[in-house]
Amino acid sequence: MAASRVPTSIAKTDTSAKFSFVSIDPKNKWQSPLVEEKNGMLNPVIGNNLTHVGLFEPTSKRALVSILAGNVHNATGLIRQQVPYDVIIPSRPDLGVENGARIVPVEQFLDFFRQHYRPFIRFFTLVMEMANTDKVYWVESPPPIESSEHIAENMDQWFKSNYNVTDLVPARASLRYKLWLLNRMVLEEAAKKGGWKLITAPATALEPNGFLARKAWAGDATHGSAWYGEELLKKIKAETAETP
Repeated sequence: MAASRVPTSIAKTDTSAKFSFVSIDPKNKWQSPLVEEKNGMLNPVIGNNLTHVGLFEPTSKRALVSILAGNVHNATGLIRQQVPYDVIIPSRPDLGVENGARIVPVEQFLDFFRQHYRPFIRFFTLVMEMANTDKVYWVESPPPIESSEHIAENMDQWFKSNYNVTDLVPARASLRYKLWLLNRMVLEEAAKKGGWKLITAPATALEPNGFLARKAWAGDATHGSAWYGEELLKKIKAETAETP
């Protein structure tokens, strides 16, 4: 959203498409995606906001793009725990394991991430059923920042509120990267099952080792910068313009 406000952004200069944004926040009753997960009822406030941006207009086609709840891998593994743990990803034997760390089964993380996404996927599915669109996408979150020094110095407020200051020590970069990869795996699985396409992080914003490029760092430990946002808008535009 910050990127789209810049006068030179593709969101302003490319007149062939219009970007509209609707904020979703499960902690805010006015921005929560569902009234309650059990009944799977769409929050009427969000429904009204989506109507306002024209998603349900019967005479126009829209691409529906979700950037929902993508920070679970950071909430889970950004901070080093008192009992160090690690995970082995069978498809990535090149990613080493910390000596002496407790090995948590990969399926345990995958199941946890699946549960986390369940209400958001339910919301997304409901909107898909109601929207006048044949192009549906979900965007993954930015990859982690490799520098533990940057993370320690720019910790998000959420972590400051949920940890003692003495415990705010970043986890090993390799573990943070592995959890992000597991998050991608869950989103790929959901996309295949739900019938939408996953938009991965822009290649232009990645280091050769897969971590977030320096130019894409924001002023905190987990988010991408406005520059990263612009690279993402470009990729969204390119992928939504492709013929299904």
